Amino acid sequence: MELAVNYSIQAAELLRQQQDHLFDQITTIQESHPIYLHFPLKVGLGISDAVNTQTNQPARWDQVEGLMEQTDTPFINLHLAPEDTDYPEVSANTTDPMHVEMLRDNMIRDVSAVIRRFGAERVIVENDFDGRTHNVLRPAFLSEVICQIVSETGCGLLLDVSHARLAADYLGIDAREYITALPVQHIQELHITGIHRIEGTYIEMARQIGVDEAIIQRVEGRLVDHMPMGRDDWSFLAWVIDQINNGSWGRPWIVTFEYGGVGDVWEKMTRSEILVEQIPRLYSMLNK
Repeated sequence: MELAVNYSIQAAELLRQQQDHLFDQITTIQESHPIYLHFPLKVGLGISDAVNTQTNQPARWDQVEGLMEQTDTPFINLHLAPEDTDYPEVSANTTDPMHVEMLRDNMIRDVSAVIRRFGAERVIVENDFDGRTHNVLRPAFLSEVICQIVSETGCGLLLDVSHARLAADYLGIDAREYITALPVQHIQELHITGIHRIEGTYIEMARQIGVDEAIIQRVEGRLVDHMPMGRDDWSFLAWVIDQINNGSWGRPWIVTFEYGGVGDVWEKMTRSEILVEQIPRLYSMLNK
């Protein structure tokens, strides 16, 4: 399986330096330094369109098409992420069947509109869950709802393993059981990260490097993704790879390590030594 790495200043610098030939063995980063794009698009408002979460405006599809062509990005990814701010009348933790049906239908309506433009074979939906804010409405990450969306639209699945593990924890169910209930036969892309509870040394480090105190207080004590891989994360990834290799799940075109990233917090928190240590191990696991 191909391995990609989330863009960060630290990863870019390691690539420039070719430190320890870190990236020489990774087929997705060769002399031409190919990239693919992960679009900040979400669905679920029921407007027959996707929304750019960076602008809070409907997607500019001419720009999306141009970027896809420029980078050879094969899929348009759509986050299943209606939030409580989109539906002020709906509780984020709603279990009301009417709310579940409404949000499911709105997500299907929006995904279907994108498919009419690009074709189902080029559209993938991502299971979403934000451990930092818990703003995504509960119906959006129910496994049965995600299955209905994929079944009715014919799109593929971008399985974000960390989102799934966090959602399962929030729902109070076993993570393997939750993921197995997703439309895993339709996986086209896979994202992985470590998950850590933000406490102790993480709080100290965040304060030392100047992370805003309001952000620290918002995430303190919560499980958060985009972190380094730990013992439990490696074990869970081994199970995921087994499901793919034995044919129980679809085989993704690429697996992306989403550790770190850009923005004020992640630029400060991302550590080069983690990339140097963990990228070769990930590559080895994916290509045994």
